[in-house]
Amino acid sequence: MSKRPKIIVVLGATASGKSALALRLAIEFNGELVSADSRTVYRGLDIGTAKDTAQTLGSIPEYLIDIVDPDQEFSVAIWKNSAEQAIDEIILRGKTPIVVGGTGLYIQSLVDNLELPSVPPNPKLRLRLEKLNIDELAERLRKLDPEGAEAVDLKNPRRIIRAIEILNALGGSLKEHRKLGEPKYEFLQIGVQVDRAELFRRIDARADDMIARGLFDEVRWLVQKYGANAPAMNALGYRQLVPCVEGKSELVECVVELKRETKQYAKRQMTWFKRDKRIVWTESFGEARNSAIDFLKYNKLN
Repeated sequence: MSKRPKIIVVLGATASGKSALALRLAIEFNGELVSADSRTVYRGLDIGTAKDTAQTLGSIPEYLIDIVDPDQEFSVAIWKNSAEQAIDEIILRGKTPIVVGGTGLYIQSLVDNLELPSVPPNPKLRLRLEKLNIDELAERLRKLDPEGAEAVDLKNPRRIIRAIEILNALGGSLKEHRKLGEPKYEFLQIGVQVDRAELFRRIDARADDMIARGLFDEVRWLVQKYGANAPAMNALGYRQLVPCVEGKSELVECVVELKRETKQYAKRQMTWFKRDKRIVWTESFGEARNSAIDFLKYNKLN
């Protein structure tokens, strides 16, 4: 029988309620949380990531939140190494690690122990690519790796440029450079299932709430301090408001775009997660709790 440490993963689309579910599981099973979100790693990105509404954890720690400044680069490999370190520390304290988030590649890198390529930045290549618009970048990536392009956020120029950078250095495809390593942990992946109409309603309501609580001022402050081209400013919820901050668009136009792109992102998240047949989908805390009980009970018996 497997003696690998057991880890619970709670995943789903943005606004699906996965953070609330993970918190309840952490309380129920003596757990601590590890964030798998490519936006919440950045300090200062609070309202637009719903980070400020998650400050109800009380005594439940959550790792990999606010660990880098907005002008710093952050990669899947860095996240994976940091997540494994946090998980090992949680296990040593006799707690249950619960990974929660919606960044699919982060979660896959951990669950499948992907051996990710170590490719340093190529400043000259980046300079050339940054002169292209988003459609030209996406087309460049599709020509290099059509299948790999489907797994990249084609609305995020930095993600596209990084993918092209890796392919330029190593050749081949992105998939072949993400090799499976030996399993380190055993996982229960719990997916939060929400009806699409309800999910879109939540996305609209949350966007309006973020604006009401000062998202525009937060983006303006970040742009003033770090610049509109800082890595963090490509994050969903931030890049959509930059034109408004710069006076190129009206706020109402930026909010419409924010809602539209968030819904598109949610659909891409669900497409990504639905490909993994190991995920146990749930619509309630009770279902998730029962799955966790069975999973952790097995761990205790073996």
